[in-house]
Amino acid sequence: MKKTLLTLIVLVSINSYGQIIINNDTTVCGTFNDTLYALSSTNSNLSVDDGHGSIVNIGFTFNFYGVPYTQLVISGNGYLTFDLTQANQYSPWPINAPIPNPGNMPENAIMAPWHDLNPSNGGFIFYGMSGIVPNRKFIVTWCQVPMYSCSNLYNTSQVVLYEGSDKIEMFVQDKFLCSWNGGNAVQGLVDATSTNFDIVDDPILVQPRNYPLQWIATNEGWEFIPDPSGNSYAIDSITYVPIIAGTTQWEDANGNVLGTGATLPVNISTTTTYYATMIGSCNFGNLVDSVTVTIPACFDLLLSSVSASCFGDDAEIICQPDTVLPSWQCELYDLAGVNLVTVPNITANSHTFSNLLPGTYIIKVQSGISITEDTIVVEQIENLLTFQSIIQPSDCIDQDGAITITPDQQFLNSPWEISLQDILGNPLVVQSSLTTSFYDFPNLITGDYIVSVLDAAGCLFVDTLNLEQIPNPLIMETNVTHVS
Repeated sequence: MKKTLLTLIVLVSINSYGQIIINNDTTVCGTFNDTLYALSSTNSNLSVDDGHGSIVNIGFTFNFYGVPYTQLVISGNGYLTFDLTQANQYSPWPINAPIPNPGNMPENAIMAPWHDLNPSNGGFIFYGMSGIVPNRKFIVTWCQVPMYSCSNLYNTSQVVLYEGSDKIEMFVQDKFLCSWNGGNAVQGLVDATSTNFDIVDDPILVQPRNYPLQWIATNEGWEFIPDPSGNSYAIDSITYVPIIAGTTQWEDANGNVLGTGATLPVNISTTTTYYATMIGSCNFGNLVDSVTVTIPACFDLLLSSVSASCFGDDAEIICQPDTVLPSWQCELYDLAGVNLVTVPNITANSHTFSNLLPGTYIIKVQSGISITEDTIVVEQIENLLTFQSIIQPSDCIDQDGAITITPDQQFLNSPWEISLQDILGNPLVVQSSLTTSFYDFPNLITGDYIVSVLDAAGCLFVDTLNLEQIPNPLIMETNVTHVS
């Protein structure tokens, strides 16, 4: 038996406004022993001006310009690098040459964008992994970090690394123009040797966002799709969705703290709602999201069948839930999953599907939000019917022959029917609703006959019989005397 659960666990965009919990509302029967997933980030505590943070684990292997990495380093100046030697080192702020600039940082970097920020003056830099194998995402967020020398201007941007596809997404909420550092900023990618690089083209100025272009951006989204060669990326504009980032705290309906972070293992047997609060979620303040795991009563399915007659399409399937349900729906499918019949709003304890061919069927029963399904094989009665015949030849006047037919009682389903036809198929005698063990056809003339026996299960046996005539034993002798 297979029980189908209406479990609707759907991954949503990691940036959907107000959407913290990745699982949608879920319905199972019996128990729910699984893990809930949410967006959650770790505060990097990177609060020094012009510095790189410590080494951070990505959580999966990410290929950047064809090279696999499992760790990275975050800069307070708006970029991340896969060059682990930069951990806790100086991060350059002057932008006085275009990327690539071999031998100078940033290299092996994702610039989102690179410009002079001052996290020592406020804001947060978060990082964390979200999602479920094999579709996880690693997210770095510069959240309301003031620009250097323009401390009233706050930068919020985000980089998303995708497991498997190695796609990069970049979201820029606000990139202001500050006169400091010549107003320079660079948005794009560069490899470890500054050989390969991909820079975003400004959609208004129609020039690369590289030194010395001065540019601004508000609510932009970009994706970087790696070329199979590993030497370049295709850059496309995508829809911007608001950036959220922070540490998630899980609570029950009574406000009891159940855990913190991106996952919450649960094992429950009653309907429960969980709440997730993201603390420090950029300029949106604290966000709250919820997920409800609904656990209705389970039921099993009792199936039985009536076999089809020998050559018939009159099989039946009787469907009955093992629990009394106030109202339920029963669906009949063939083995290919094609719906044959749907019967809604059943209030009886069982339902019968009739006039079926033999074969394998799938039955689904739904009551409220619970679904149970099972398969059943419907047989056809095998035609083993035979009969024995006793033939009484007719005498020499050709009028008193007889045939006695006795069906095999082991395979006979009463009542039964018998018919007698001549050799051309013309009916001579038809007798139905028989319950006797044999039947006689008297007063037959010499010749060939067709006898058919049909029982209550639709099984049929036909045979051709020859009724002979008794030879005439009469002999007449004559003596002739010749008289001269």
